[in-house]
Amino acid sequence: MKQPVQQLLRERALLLFITGLFLFCSPARLFWAAESMPWYSPYLIWFVIILLTWFLYRWLKRHAL
Repeated sequence: MKQPVQQLLRERALLLFITGLFLFCSPARLFWAAESMPWYSPYLIWFVIILLTWFLYRWLKRHAL
């Protein structure tokens, strides 16, 4: 039985949120916030999260029709 699109949206959004939370609030932050990393590292991570959200939205919108 297929899951409703709304359920898929909730699951993937939650997974994306947890991944973002891990990147910004865990000891993994010490890797991308190190002085040896380029200044744009946090912005690059935000860009990737936003890009994944956009792809998720497009994919769900296409499959909802």
